[in-house]
Amino acid sequence: MSTRARRIGLVGFGAIGRDVAARLLSASDTPHLTVLTRQPIPASPGIDWVGNVSELIQKAPDIVIEAAGHAAVRECVAPLLEDGIPVVLTSVGALADSALEARVRDAERRGRSSLILPGGAIAGTDYFRSVAQLPDVAALYCSRKPIAAWRQEIAALGLDPDAATSEIVRFEGTAREACAYRKSSSSILVMQSTQDRPAQNASRRLGGT
Repeated sequence: MSTRARRIGLVGFGAIGRDVAARLLSASDTPHLTVLTRQPIPASPGIDWVGNVSELIQKAPDIVIEAAGHAAVRECVAPLLEDGIPVVLTSVGALADSALEARVRDAERRGRSSLILPGGAIAGTDYFRSVAQLPDVAALYCSRKPIAAWRQEIAALGLDPDAATSEIVRFEGTAREACAYRKSSSSILVMQSTQDRPAQNASRRLGGT
């Protein structure tokens, strides 16, 4: 593995953050890595720690990877973008908050920076990005799982999962509504629906069979 960035910032040091850090530090051209967390992290070779976004900006990273959740997106991403620092956003579901998305996009424009939304679990996102420019095109994403995977959720609807004989539809709506309904599995829909078009142009259907 290699990386062209000489200075990389990392927001968050949980399971994802630690894995990202390990991979970056194993690169043949190891970058200087600065980690932002609320609490100090154990001293580690090749890693500097900072406790707030202002200190991270002062380190002048070439790029920052966010891996800390929605609260970190609200607190850190706009200031970084406004300072001209590109950000890779892993907590894409945070953009289901339209006010937050508008604030982040405005910071991106004013800082002439880039908000990078990784493709996540679904391939073909370049296709979504392309067709999003067409005025009369909408995307429909249908997700199906065995009823056993959603037993608790189905029971919460007042239905008996063991008595089901046909598909049970749990949700139908826009991508943004899907994120509010089920944040843990809908981040990719926000990524698909924020390619310069409103989230209303992408919809999602969740069902159990």
